[in-house]
Amino acid sequence: MPRWRDLAVKSSAARSAAAQDKQSHVDVVSVAEQRQDDLRCESTSHQGAAVVAGDRDSKLATGSGLKSARRSAADEALLQAPRSVGSASSTTISDSPLFAAVRDSDVFRVQALLRDRADPNAESPLTGTSMLGLAASATGDGRKSNSLNVVALLLSYSADPDMSRLLGDSENDEEPVSLSVLMMCDIFTDKTVDCDEKRSILAGLDPGVLAQARKILRLPGPFAQGGSAPIEALTSPSHAVCLEVTSTHRVSLCTADSLRPLLELTPMRRQPSAILLLFHGLFQSGPMLEHIARRLSEALPHVLIWMPTAPTRITYGIGPAWYNFLDPEDTVDGLNECHAEVLALLSHQYQELGLGPERVILGGFSMGGAVAAWTALHLPCQVAGLLLLASEGLNDRADSRASVLPDATNGLPVLYCYGGLDRLCPVDSVQDGAKRLHSRGCSVQLSEHRQVGHTLSDDMLEDMIDWLCEQVPDV
Repeated sequence: MPRWRDLAVKSSAARSAAAQDKQSHVDVVSVAEQRQDDLRCESTSHQGAAVVAGDRDSKLATGSGLKSARRSAADEALLQAPRSVGSASSTTISDSPLFAAVRDSDVFRVQALLRDRADPNAESPLTGTSMLGLAASATGDGRKSNSLNVVALLLSYSADPDMSRLLGDSENDEEPVSLSVLMMCDIFTDKTVDCDEKRSILAGLDPGVLAQARKILRLPGPFAQGGSAPIEALTSPSHAVCLEVTSTHRVSLCTADSLRPLLELTPMRRQPSAILLLFHGLFQSGPMLEHIARRLSEALPHVLIWMPTAPTRITYGIGPAWYNFLDPEDTVDGLNECHAEVLALLSHQYQELGLGPERVILGGFSMGGAVAAWTALHLPCQVAGLLLLASEGLNDRADSRASVLPDATNGLPVLYCYGGLDRLCPVDSVQDGAKRLHSRGCSVQLSEHRQVGHTLSDDMLEDMIDWLCEQVPDV
């Protein structure tokens, strides 16, 4: 009997015995949690008062300038909380951003926090449950389809794959650890994929998560590359999977090609009057941005949101990448390819909805920002705005190769949101990129968030929403 199956059978008996002690444990934990919440509220209150009297994050402006910061004291206090950036934090796991992201199965933020060196082996001070145990307990919940992706990410960033420990964590949970989680742990323990079941588990991962797993596992190829253009996903309704709706949008995962899924959020009660096309970063995917898309949709009930996935390429590893940034020629070729794909998407929506470029926002995170900027600068007419997130936009090399059309850039509204702690896209790179766009006639606004790394924080999302509502107001 395979190791993971044997462990699962043994776990069933242990769970039955543990259930008898569960209620008394829950009572004790509830009291502890209530006390911790009281202390946290008191601490937040003091921090908020201090922040009101203290320094606020600066917001720089290039071109047309930027409104002053709007953060409340509570927002500032949250930003000042300890973060796991290079060293262990004294914050308990229940307070940590990674704990919250794992609990919510937010793949994008889990990846970002792990990349910023959050500890994947942190334990709950209340129950002793590991971070991996928390993620594994959610895989039995059908509403959290991303849970297995979170498990794979944690393992890819050196979470302990000890299955005996994982099963011990699960004994106090209502859901047993799934066989898929146990097989995933076995894969990362042995660094081998020796049966069809394991191959199927890996094949079912999000393309961005699979890219990270490949780097750690060093699996032999060959691997499928490329993938169908996003327009193929949109025009193949038989391959669309309906996800849980928001209060304003239908949510669909278009999977005509498993290498390049496209996330689509469509207004439910009205015809869309604007479009947001958002591009992910290196070794990510459109579906990884689902939590962000849902947040945006609630504030933008009139906006159709598309989040495509890049082709799988060989670059720093192998996975979704809009271009090979290690090769100058491939960078330009990849950007031109993306430009053509965006034109196909916009032409398709124009035939369906009749929305012109003045109702289109192009945006991108990290590498995706270069795609958005390149495309916006090479369109024959100007779009409603350009949204750059933790991205310099076009670097010197790409900018020197850009054949910019003046009508596309004259007064083009651009919002840069970036983190002061971002190691992958430092502040200097962002400001240099902003100067390049400003020199081409764009109206650039810079929004710095000092305590944020290479990710999207809640206050960044608030800035994005305010700006989007200004550029494409509801009509």
